[in-house]
Amino acid sequence: MRRLTLAIVFLCCAWLCRAQDANIEQIVNDILEDMATDGTLDENVQEDAANLIALAESPINLNTASENELKQLFFLSERQIKNIINRRNLVGAFATIHELQTIRGLRKTDIQRLEPFIIIEPIEQEERNKSLTNTFVARIQRAWPKAKGYYAKNDTTAAPFVGSPYKILIRDEVTYAKQWRAGFVAEKDAGEPVFAHGITATDFTSAFAQYTNSETVIRKAVVGHYTIQYGQGLGLWTGFSRDASTVQTSICRMANSFNGTLSASESGYMRGVAVKLGKGIHNLDLFASHTDGDVSTTEDSDSIKLAQTIQTDGYHRTLNEISGRHNIEQITYGGYLDLSFRRVRAGIGGNHWHSSLPLARSTDLYKRFYPTGKNLTTLHADYKWFATSMLVYGEVAWQSSNTIAATQGIDIALGGGNTFSLAYRHFGKKYYVVNQNPYSKAGKPGGENGIYAALALAPIKHLTLLANVNIFNNAWLTYQKPAPTKGYKSRITATYTINRNNTLTLRFRYDEYDDKAPESRNEIAKTRRNALRFQWTGSPTANLKLRCSAERVRYAQEGSASSVGFWIGQEVTYTIDNPKIGISAIVGHFDTDSYDSRIYPTISDVPYSMTLTSLAGNGIIAAGKISWRIVKGIDAWLWCNHTKYYDRDKISSGTSQIDATHKFEAKAQIRIKLSKFFANR
Repeated sequence: MRRLTLAIVFLCCAWLCRAQDANIEQIVNDILEDMATDGTLDENVQEDAANLIALAESPINLNTASENELKQLFFLSERQIKNIINRRNLVGAFATIHELQTIRGLRKTDIQRLEPFIIIEPIEQEERNKSLTNTFVARIQRAWPKAKGYYAKNDTTAAPFVGSPYKILIRDEVTYAKQWRAGFVAEKDAGEPVFAHGITATDFTSAFAQYTNSETVIRKAVVGHYTIQYGQGLGLWTGFSRDASTVQTSICRMANSFNGTLSASESGYMRGVAVKLGKGIHNLDLFASHTDGDVSTTEDSDSIKLAQTIQTDGYHRTLNEISGRHNIEQITYGGYLDLSFRRVRAGIGGNHWHSSLPLARSTDLYKRFYPTGKNLTTLHADYKWFATSMLVYGEVAWQSSNTIAATQGIDIALGGGNTFSLAYRHFGKKYYVVNQNPYSKAGKPGGENGIYAALALAPIKHLTLLANVNIFNNAWLTYQKPAPTKGYKSRITATYTINRNNTLTLRFRYDEYDDKAPESRNEIAKTRRNALRFQWTGSPTANLKLRCSAERVRYAQEGSASSVGFWIGQEVTYTIDNPKIGISAIVGHFDTDSYDSRIYPTISDVPYSMTLTSLAGNGIIAAGKISWRIVKGIDAWLWCNHTKYYDRDKISSGTSQIDATHKFEAKAQIRIKLSKFFANR
């Protein structure tokens, strides 16, 4: 009865909605929720997704935007971007955003999502907008009460965490026109020391400088930290990757060669130099990288030091974690040749990875086909064939462990806002991911085969339907799986637009796959997980926005009782025009039988950050954010999140354990934007 009452109250609030400006954060949050459910959310995703929100403050001019600039709008497919540019080249500059309706493959919902991020200006205006900009961001974060790791066990044993409970981020970016870009990032995670235990300043620092000019032989060059992306990720891909989501059917990757990165992720990046040489339709990329990695080590019978497990979480809070910090060197170098014709784009490349320590052969059976030694070479080739209503793409990669990985896909625009996508993937058992990131079910895709299919329909006005299914099987054991496994994950999303941006969304997920049987180390059990989510967004006034959501999750495994989870939440955002103050808050109730039926609500956060919470048990969560434009160019945010549990007296476990029934977290952030314009008159 309590759940029904809460649902009626929240629905009544949402029913008052009449119209709403484009909800930028909701676009990003939907994608993050999908990726989190699949277990693929990482720091790179958070950083790039938050940058999309910041992009709304400096929209892209649709009349001068390059293909690479439009790729920042990762909710679009590459075929849609190609059709936008082709329309501009054939007809001329856009006069109004309504002309996008004439472009094949762009649905009405796609155009509505585009609006906050683009502007329509004459080409001549672009020449006058060359500017020098500087954006400085500083953020401090802390949680209360302190975790168990901050307390000494006794008078003779120090606390496991050697640093303070504050998390600190400093970020600065400088750009000039479209040619020059540079940035600096310094970050310290909670529990990590500063200027101590061999750590100089903060635990993680990165910087880069980048030059771009499509009119010269040196089309792009970067020095410092950068991400690099080619093909479909089988041969080389670091950083963020947009895969299946509720806003796009295609899983075709939009590779963007290399770019300097401001991500605070401590893995999945390159550090060195990269240059793009080009003339006409040819582009040749050359790159070299030297990074330090974290690794646990062991010794063989001859006392030779071996790398046992490469760590990627980036935590250096305890003396044990610090002892493994930066004790392996990784060198990567290679090149990529890109050829672009009218309808075909093809590329071929190769890279060589070398580590200072040889990889040890593991005794774990699921690691039987992992490589050993210090070296791994990867050769790869990819292509894309564009037609007016179709995109065909694929990539094949070969590794020096004598294994092949391949993917092949097709996207078809059926007309009337209807699209169909189909893709097949195959990874040999010895295929190993070092600087690769292909679309797959698992982070270690060796031995995986799969088929992905998706369909988007617009059967009636204002209604869009999107369905996809990912069928997979593993030819060998994976982590905690004592035998080869198979399964599928499916998703159906229905979105009804009542008026301009006042929408109702219903999303259903159903997963069925093999997993380790409960209380057994050698048996596999069929596992099923389904989730039904309802969401309503709207706005009773221009300054007030509401979002209501409810979700039910059910998890069942052969040989054990099923587990059910429930969530209902209400989010409110209010903006005061003068002074420019924004206030948002979300309150939610969750009740799950176990961790297996956990809920992933997305909580609005400050720019350049994203909070995704995993909730299990019984309790409530309340989060709030205040933004204040102090003066033009200076903005400040204060964010708080409080979670209260009713079914436990401690939260988490190990050194992260909190001996309380609640957890309170706060962030304070300031951003200073300085601009100096050079008029070309």
